[in-house]
Amino acid sequence: MDLKLTINYSFKPVISQADSPFVQQIKHISDSVLGSEAPLAVIHGATDASEYTKSANQFPLVVLGAGSWNAAHRIDENVALDNYLAVLEIYKQIALKVLG
Repeated sequence: MDLKLTINYSFKPVISQADSPFVQQIKHISDSVLGSEAPLAVIHGATDASEYTKSANQFPLVVLGAGSWNAAHRIDENVALDNYLAVLEIYKQIALKVLG
C-alpha cells in the first residue's frame, strides 16, 4: 500500500477570555438557572466551535452543553433529563438576553 496523509485543516484551540462581557453574561445565566456556580473550564476535544476560529472576525465563544464532559462520546452516553431541560432553559435565556 502507498498511503498519503493530507492535513486539510488543523483546528486551532477555542479560547475566550473568562472576564469578557459575553462569557460573564453566559456564566451569570447558567449560574442562575442551575442554582450553583457553573465552572469555567478548559476541555480537550473538538467541537463545532473550532469552525468559528476560521473567521476573520474575532468574537468570544462558549461551549455549553448538557451532561458531564467526562461522559461525552462514550458507550452508553447519557444525560439526566433535569440537566438537559436546564440547559434548554439556559439557551432560551441567552437568546432572549443576547438577541432580544
